[in-house]
Amino acid sequence: MIGGGTGNGQAASGGSMSGNVMEALLAMLLNDKISSELGAGAAPLPRNPSADALRSRIQKDLDATKG
Repeated sequence: MIGGGTGNGQAASGGSMSGNVMEALLAMLLNDKISSELGAGAAPLPRNPSADALRSRIQKDLDATKG
């Protein structure tokens, strides 16, 4: 478990849902990596446009915080 949450959307130390956000981001990244490794040599599956939009928005936010 990432973030030490209590299982109901709250972190053990305060009530933040940042653990859920981190888990979702990690799941997306791992899913992309695993999918690309399993599908080596096969025709690539079409990407979900809403997931691509979310990835782009997250990347923009990360780039903006880096300076």
